[in-house]
Amino acid sequence: MFIDILATSHDIIYENKKARIVVINDITQRKKIELEVLRSEMKLKEAQQVAKLGNWELDLITDNLFWSEEVYSIFELDNNTFDASYDAFLNAIHPEDKDFVNKEFQKAIKSKKPYETEHRLLMPDGRIKYVIEKGFIDYNTKGNPIRSVGTVQDITERKMFELELQRNRMLLRSMIDSLPMWLAAVDPEGNYFIANQYYSKTFGIPLDQIENHNFREFFKPELYKKHKAILEKCVKSGKVAEVSDEVEFEKGQITHIYGAYTPLKDSDGKIFGVSAAVMDISKQKNIEEEIIKLNQTLEEKVNQRTLLLEKANRELMIEISERTRAEEFIKRQLAEKEVLLKEIHHRVKNNMQVIISILNLQLSTINDENISRILRDSQARIKTMALIHEKLYETKDFSNIDLLDYIKNLFEFLSSIYKSPSENIRYSISGDQVQVDIDSIIAVGLITNEIITNSYKYAFSDRKDGKIEIRLNRKDEKHLVYKIKDNGIGFPEGFDYRNAQSLGLQLVCILTEQIQGTLEVISSPKGTEFVIVFPSKL
Repeated sequence: MFIDILATSHDIIYENKKARIVVINDITQRKKIELEVLRSEMKLKEAQQVAKLGNWELDLITDNLFWSEEVYSIFELDNNTFDASYDAFLNAIHPEDKDFVNKEFQKAIKSKKPYETEHRLLMPDGRIKYVIEKGFIDYNTKGNPIRSVGTVQDITERKMFELELQRNRMLLRSMIDSLPMWLAAVDPEGNYFIANQYYSKTFGIPLDQIENHNFREFFKPELYKKHKAILEKCVKSGKVAEVSDEVEFEKGQITHIYGAYTPLKDSDGKIFGVSAAVMDISKQKNIEEEIIKLNQTLEEKVNQRTLLLEKANRELMIEISERTRAEEFIKRQLAEKEVLLKEIHHRVKNNMQVIISILNLQLSTINDENISRILRDSQARIKTMALIHEKLYETKDFSNIDLLDYIKNLFEFLSSIYKSPSENIRYSISGDQVQVDIDSIIAVGLITNEIITNSYKYAFSDRKDGKIEIRLNRKDEKHLVYKIKDNGIGFPEGFDYRNAQSLGLQLVCILTEQIQGTLEVISSPKGTEFVIVFPSKL
C-alpha cells in the first residue's frame, strides 16, 4: 500500500547543539481531493468545448475580468495578449451591438435581476458569430454591485439555422399569401400551425387570431361540423380527403369551394397534422352553369337546324334525283350528238378524199407544170384539213387533240407528195405532248403545210440532201413555241416575207394572226427557221 507524504525540515538548536527537525505529513487524502478537482476541471473544460460554452467573472470594483479558455476560443483571442477588462470585452463584440449590450448590462445592475442577451462578434476575417450571454450580479451588504458572474455560449450554428428557418418561413409566407385560395396546416385537433392571408380576409380577423387557434373559434357551427368530419376522416384513413361544399360566408351569398385535406407525416410515418388547400370556384361554377345553359340553347338550335336540314335534305334529294334524270337525258343527247359529229367528220374526210382523188385524176391529164403545181398545192391543203377531220373522227374529246401526233402524220403525208425518190431529205420531229382545240389545230396544220411545202420546193433546189427539224414545246403555262427549220438555201437577201406575193406565206401570216400568235422568220444562206408563239388555248 502506498501513501502520499509531505516532508519538511528546519534547522534548530537542541541542547546547545545544531540539529534538524523533520516533519512528515500524510497528504494522501489531500492528493485525492486535488486529483478530483483536476479531473473535474478537465471535465468542465471538455464540457465547455463540446457545448461551446465558457464562463467569466468580472470584478466590478477592480474591473478585473476573468475568462475561461473556452471564452477565449469563442472570441478567437489570445489570453496572453488580451488585456481582459469590461471595456476590452465591449471592444471585442460587433460594433453595431456594443451600445445594446452595455445598456442591457447596466439595466441588470440597476434592476438587480439576472440578465440574458444575444449579440454578434465580428471576426477579423469578416465572419459573424452569434453568442448568448447569461449572468447575475452580486451585491455587498450596502447594496452596491461588487461582482458579475456569467457564461457565454457560441450559438452561431443554431442562429444560422434559425435565420435559415426564418427565411424559409418568410418565403413560405410570401408564397401562400400570394395565392388566391385558402392554404393552411393544422394539427389533428384542428389547431392551426400556419394559415395564409386569405383566411384573414375571409373571416375578417388578424392572422395571429387564427394561427395557434382552433378553427372552431371562427367557423360557423355547421361549417365547423362538416370540416371537423373531413379532418377526422383524413387523419383516420391517412389518405387525401376531398373538400367540396357550398358555404355562406356572407349572408345571402353562396361561395362554392373545392380542395383537399392532405395528411402530414413525420419521418416515422406518423400523422402529425393535415394541410388544407381549398379554392373558391364560384366563378368556375357560374361559368359551368352558363355553359350548361348555352349548351341547352345550342342543342335546341341544333335540333331546330337539324329539322330544317332534314327538310332541305329531302328537297335536295328530290332536286338531285331530278338533276340526275336531266343529266342522263343530256348524256344521251350528247352521245347522240357525238355519234352524229363523228359521222359528219367522217363524211367530210371522205368527201375531201374524193376531191383529192379527182385532183389526182386531173393531174394525170395536165402537162402544164404550173397548173400541176397549183393542183398539188391545193391537194396538200385539202389533205391537211382532211387529216384533221380524221383525227376528230378518232378522238373522244373534240376540244383536246394531240397536236404533235397530228404534225407527225401531216409531215409523213407531205413528204409522200413532195419528196423525190432521188432526194435524201432527213427530218426530226420532237417536243411536248400538247392538246389543243380544233381551231388551233386547223391553223397550225395549214401553217405546217405551207412551210413544209415551201421547204421541199425551194430550200433544196441546189442539192439532193438536206434536213428539216420540227419542234413543239411549252414556253410557259399559257403559250406554246412551234419551230420549223431547214438547212436549205434560205430566202433571197432583202426578202420581206410579210409582203410576199406567195399565197403560202400570206396564209402563214394570216393564220398566225388568227390563232393570236407571233411570227418570226430567221433566214440565211445556211437555212430558214420559222418561230411561231401562240396561246395553248384560244
